[in-house]
Amino acid sequence: MVPNVRSSLPVTGTKPRTSWPRKALLILGFLFALAAIALVAMAVSQNKPLPKNIKYGIVLDAGSSHTNLYVYEWPAEKENDTGVVHQVEVCKVEGLGISGYSQDTEKAGLSLQHCMKRAQEVVPEQQHRETPVYLGATAGMRLLSLQNRSMADRVLSAVEKTLRSSPFNFQGARVISGQEEGAYGWITINYLLGNFKQAFSAFYFVMNFLNLTTEKSPVPLDKATSAVESFCSRPWHEVKAEFPKIKEKYLSEYCFSGTYILSLLENGYGFTMEKWQNIQFLGKIGSSDAGWTLGYMLNLTNMIPAEKPPTRPLSHASYVGLMVFCSLVLVAVLLLSWLTFHKPKCLQKGLI
Repeated sequence: MVPNVRSSLPVTGTKPRTSWPRKALLILGFLFALAAIALVAMAVSQNKPLPKNIKYGIVLDAGSSHTNLYVYEWPAEKENDTGVVHQVEVCKVEGLGISGYSQDTEKAGLSLQHCMKRAQEVVPEQQHRETPVYLGATAGMRLLSLQNRSMADRVLSAVEKTLRSSPFNFQGARVISGQEEGAYGWITINYLLGNFKQAFSAFYFVMNFLNLTTEKSPVPLDKATSAVESFCSRPWHEVKAEFPKIKEKYLSEYCFSGTYILSLLENGYGFTMEKWQNIQFLGKIGSSDAGWTLGYMLNLTNMIPAEKPPTRPLSHASYVGLMVFCSLVLVAVLLLSWLTFHKPKCLQKGLI
């Protein structure tokens, strides 16, 4: 009987090594995690909303009967070196216009404090120091300057004292001419309407008092004429009784102003019955007041340096390229992992 040689021989084969698949798993896992983190980080960083870099400006319209404070904003990078300006707040100052405090000039400045505090609430605190403040005085102060220049200067000094004490960047208070008021108003109207084919006048307030303003359609000429004639023919005591809150000084001027406006438009500018349909008296266009202050702010933004717009961390080409690269790394890692633990038969023959 032939002995079973194979069974008596010692087993010399070694146990298959398993350490290298584990090392491969660690390496592949590390690469996978690294690529996944890079992919997510780039996507989040690149698609994060860009910060809004907004500038603010404040203009006070010191008229004859009252003062209005306007807060405007525009993107810091600007467009064609001019800010794309929007009105964000208007605050009506209580009391008289600053020219009405000529006998007690300190009150002219004190009257502005409430609206200046309101402006501090609207403009972010971190931008107070860089936000410019301008005050433009119109009809009332123009008249006071002609009557008593030193008194007008004292009123402006009191106003400047209050504005300088605010946290904003005070740029000056001055009396603007009628020509400037008209020019800035013209800029406002055409800017808000998106063209430069419109005219500006301060007729709105008189026509609004006479109920001749509407945003839907122009008021016919015959209706405007009838309204002015009807108001002018009323006894003075009836007019005062109907409008007790309006000062007699201003109330007495509406008849003359209405007649003057109609005469100027008809006889001076040649607005006939047909052409009259092209006239509208508007106090607001959209959400902005149709006054001179917006035009003034637009003009002043030319002197405020523009800033570079915020940019994303990567250019579009770089972002797309890196995203594709990281995605390919993830696919390659997954493929290598599958090949390592699920070898095809063609790769296993060499190991038998």
